[in-house]
Amino acid sequence: MRKNKISLYIPVFNEEGRIGTLLDSIFSQSLIPDEIIIVDDGSSDNSLKIVSKYPSVRTIKHPSNKGVAAARNTGVLSSAHSLVIGVNADCRIPNSTFVEDLVGSFLSIRDKNKKFVGLGPAVKLADNNNIADQWRSVHLLGNWGKKFVLNPPYLSARAIIFSKEAILRVGLYDERYNKAGEDADICRKLLSAGYSYGYDPNIIVYYHNEFHSISGVLKSQYLYRSEARRTGVWGKVPLVGRLLADIYYSLKIIVQDMLHLRINLIFISSLVVPSNVFYDLKGTGGQQLGGSGI
Repeated sequence: MRKNKISLYIPVFNEEGRIGTLLDSIFSQSLIPDEIIIVDDGSSDNSLKIVSKYPSVRTIKHPSNKGVAAARNTGVLSSAHSLVIGVNADCRIPNSTFVEDLVGSFLSIRDKNKKFVGLGPAVKLADNNNIADQWRSVHLLGNWGKKFVLNPPYLSARAIIFSKEAILRVGLYDERYNKAGEDADICRKLLSAGYSYGYDPNIIVYYHNEFHSISGVLKSQYLYRSEARRTGVWGKVPLVGRLLADIYYSLKIIVQDMLHLRINLIFISSLVVPSNVFYDLKGTGGQQLGGSGI
């Protein structure tokens, strides 16, 4: 496996409370990446001071906050190796074999399919305390079940390995997605270019969520959905079109909740439409919810 050198980048924006723990876990891996890059996206806290305690880590600093897609592009472009792992600063790696398992699973598939260019693990909440956290785990984290899935709708960029060449060929991440949605967009571009990717639920990473309330999770899902509209990538969508799309989405996830007997989640699913209408009228789509990812 060592013949395949690995770069790992971490986008950071005001993560002084977590970045040290994440770096410690990376340096404790059975397979330590050949290159570790911190992309500081304009942090104003002590994140860089903490990173400076790790002399082998290369730091690239944006002069101001450019957004998550720009930070990912800097990480990709700055990577020296053909295999690139991206891990968000608000993630927690649960074991010492995470990198080895991720790389091994990716290579085992790529050896059989040269068009296979990306792999994502299951993303679980580190703090799953209430009904809002449960709803986020089911409907927002980009998990696709208990079996391997080829070409799911998207891979969460919170933790992912991919071929640098493929990301470059599809034009990198669209920097209009400066808050969320860049992962779904890059996956659409990869599929359109004839590539494939996969989801491996046997590999797990944990994500620290800062928004544990029902209003917080509804605002998060609104931001995800509004980013594509705001960027104009899907074209300008009139208010009536947004409403119809939200009704369809809400009904779909309510049916999913019912079929899987997630009765306790139906209440939040039923609030998606009125919540999105409220935020549309309020003009909340441009607000960032903070951290390295939603």
